[in-house]
Amino acid sequence: MNTELAPQSKSDPNPKTVKADSYNKARDILILAGSQTAMKSHPVHSKTEVPVNYGGELTA
Repeated sequence: MNTELAPQSKSDPNPKTVKADSYNKARDILILAGSQTAMKSHPVHSKTEVPVNYGGELTA
């Protein structure tokens, strides 16, 4: 039996940015769930990435 773990993803475990599309999708989901903070936020446009803290602010 092979007990080796699968190789870990080479993506950065602490990214500095998040794709704008991912931010907007998360924002939309949180709005549908009733998040007042997400409702007060604005969708990202004209940028391909945003600082990762933008996503954290949606849940504050």
